Amino acid sequence: MRRSLAGYLIVRRLLEWARFAEPRRGLLAGFAAAVFLLHPIQTEAVAYLAGRSECLSVMLAFAAFAIFLYGGKTETRWGVVFLVLILFGAALLAKEHIIALPALLILTDYWWNPGFSLRGVWRNWRLYGALAVGAAAGLSMFWGPIFHATSAGFGLRFHLYQYFFTQCRALFVYAGEFVLPVRLTADWDFPISKTIFDHGAIAGLIALVALAAAAWHFRRRFPLASYGFFAYLILMAPPPPFCH
Repeated sequence: MRRSLAGYLIVRRLLEWARFAEPRRGLLAGFAAAVFLLHPIQTEAVAYLAGRSECLSVMLAFAAFAIFLYGGKTETRWGVVFLVLILFGAALLAKEHIIALPALLILTDYWWNPGFSLRGVWRNWRLYGALAVGAAAGLSMFWGPIFHATSAGFGLRFHLYQYFFTQCRALFVYAGEFVLPVRLTADWDFPISKTIFDHGAIAGLIALVALAAAAWHFRRRFPLASYGFFAYLILMAPPPPFCH
């Protein structure tokens, strides 16, 4: 429920920036929150014990993102920076896939603050400077597990390019499960695309490039839809070191 409330606030703010009329904002944000709350795909987060950390991490990340959105569109104050950092850090400790959140914040600033410009990113130097310092500190503390451990990180027998090729297919599977959630209880043995030609990975890559080109081309005409596509790519991007 808390994640749905944060989702409502997030969607409502984005609809406001996309200049949707007031009555439609509340209805569309409410619909989005209801879909997030009631969609059957949510069962995956609690179907196995290790997956329950996703509920906590996503709730904290949503809270951090909502505070970022409502903390001042043009320039983030130190109090907002502190809250975002605390919530982001807590979400990251719950599950590492939240490492993608800073990239989402940068995309949001570029897209909406004031609109397709890096000026918003430079205005929020406090937040991104603090995130950069935190990233450097975290990398120095966990350098060994990330790059040398055999059970996680880059030491896995699963190269980043293989992850990328596999994701070119998986991104469409995730979207398909959202539209038609019929295989949610299966423990999938999803085959790895070790080359660009394995299991149709090249078709997925071509489709993603075409969709990205279309989203960029129509970004001013359909800013919210284009933003959502790139946000989806960012949120699904964390590689194996941040997925365990």
